[in-house]
Amino acid sequence: MSLLTRLRAFKWPTIAYEVQRNLVSRARERRGELRATTALGATLDKPAKRVAYSRNAFEGFLEHGRLDPDAHTGLRVLELGPGEDLCVALRFLAAGAARVSCIDRFSFQIDPAWERDVYRLLLGDVGKDGRDRLADIVSPDGELRADGERLEVVRGAGIEDGAERLRDRSFDLIVSVAVLEHVYDLAAALRAMNALLAPGGLMVHQVDLRDHGMFTGGGRHPLEFLTIDERLYRLMTSHTGAPNRERICAYRELLADLGHEVSIEVTNVGGARENLAPYRERIAVGAEVDRALAASIERMRGRLAPRFAPLPVEELAATGIVVRSSKASTAA
Repeated sequence: MSLLTRLRAFKWPTIAYEVQRNLVSRARERRGELRATTALGATLDKPAKRVAYSRNAFEGFLEHGRLDPDAHTGLRVLELGPGEDLCVALRFLAAGAARVSCIDRFSFQIDPAWERDVYRLLLGDVGKDGRDRLADIVSPDGELRADGERLEVVRGAGIEDGAERLRDRSFDLIVSVAVLEHVYDLAAALRAMNALLAPGGLMVHQVDLRDHGMFTGGGRHPLEFLTIDERLYRLMTSHTGAPNRERICAYRELLADLGHEVSIEVTNVGGARENLAPYRERIAVGAEVDRALAASIERMRGRLAPRFAPLPVEELAATGIVVRSSKASTAA
């Protein structure tokens, strides 16, 4: 067990560590050094695993966005937080999208050989029609040629600020996986996306509501990070990309305020290893929410920060969601 894992078993030492980490990150950002070599400092997956992950993500967008697999022709797509590779964006282009833009707060220093292996394997996974559509962007040996027209990549900018760099664009579809829980100002991020979304456009976001190991890494309760005062939590997380702690109600209310038609399905409960199958629009104690988990949440309620304390058990138990929202058409 690492020293950091042992530290995370204790609340206040963990808070002190996160505050220090946030101060270092803020100083680096001010010096223009906000860069990640790999996501969360982890070792990059094997290329085949990255290709499989992108296939699952792409198929998830089709399923949960209720998108017809044959309706991609001409789509203008924006992907938030693609990370180290652009496989999901390339899959949309392979399926017939007219243009895909990607925006990521982080830039990455990637081994070129690893990158070529990923894209070479991707070409073998998208079929002949897909390869033909990608011929001018990915060479047979996996060399990527982002042309800025069909494939645009914006690095070093979050969606809240980066929307300014995409202001001449309009998108039919905006997608993300495990990104929105990291934006510092969810309301600003959703407003920015709404401004970029064409009338009648669709958004599909998979969101992880867990603490990403901040306290659970040391064996503490999944809701421990919701007990921290708002001001102190900002000191811990404002420049690290740590979870913003927004719950289901925030997504529903903010999108409704923008005039979107919203549907939200719960994908994970209590931080379980396995997701719900199928996902549920509603979860209940005694069914999807184990009674022991519900009891532990009730015991935590008195320690929760004020904006979380009144929430129902089911909302507090949800640790993963898929958000689907559509912007009203001009006629509407």
